[in-house]
Amino acid sequence: IGFQPGVYVLSRPLALPGGRAYVGLGSGETGAGVTFTQANGTNLYCLAASYEHLNAQNYASAPAYVSNINFDGNSANNTTGHGLIIQGYRSKVQDCSFYNLPQTAIIIADRTQSGANVTNTIVENRIVRPKISGTGQYGIWVQNLAGFTNTDGRISKGEISGTALDGIRLDRGAGWFLKDNHLYGCLGAGINAFNCWSTFIIGNEIDFFIQNAAATGFIGGISASLIGPRPTLIANNIISSTEPASGAHYQYLTVTGAGSTTTVAQITGNFIRGGYINTTTTQA
Repeated sequence: IGFQPGVYVLSRPLALPGGRAYVGLGSGETGAGVTFTQANGTNLYCLAASYEHLNAQNYASAPAYVSNINFDGNSANNTTGHGLIIQGYRSKVQDCSFYNLPQTAIIIADRTQSGANVTNTIVENRIVRPKISGTGQYGIWVQNLAGFTNTDGRISKGEISGTALDGIRLDRGAGWFLKDNHLYGCLGAGINAFNCWSTFIIGNEIDFFIQNAAATGFIGGISASLIGPRPTLIANNIISSTEPASGAHYQYLTVTGAGSTTTVAQITGNFIRGGYINTTTTQA
């Protein structure tokens, strides 16, 4: 399905059946090409989502392809609204922009809107070259609400900034590849990956995480928790930040085990640097 250039004002979420391509014709840059915009005061659940997710069908949809579309949450005139929710397998979101989202820009969901757990697997989804700026929650959220179904995907070459929470959050990081992403100005962590098992976090640049003067606790530029003996690789990332939050403890790179089994990680070639007042660089 090809969308002609223009602004499409939405008063209800778009339901996207699987097995189809949804392509914006023309330029995909913010403010040009095809833009889905939330209408003033509608406070939608989301702008667009898998048909199954919106219609209480608790299984993964067939692969869908979403490309070259801008998602404008119109947060100045709405208090709720995610951007795009995928409840499927082997789907691909490519060259899409997300901005002014009251909630999360992209969700890979393993539970329907009505709360039913997906009964088959949500695997091998790909998010390529997303541009995300200004969200009220996460930039990208890979959910793990249903158990062990949502694994093995890729997020690459993204530009993610101005998120109120983590730039990228993986509830279940097993089998996920995060590569060549640039995250900056996030109020939470840069990359927060839980339940890592054969997870790859490679070549990402994370600047100015936890840019929130009210933040407290221990928050990291990259945080990974491991669950088993299959190795996780964290390599060649650059992690840098100023530290304006007096109540927060900055942990630039944090790796922890589950405590109940042997866990393995290879950590190499990462460069960690504090604010510009620092004069030294640490390599891990």
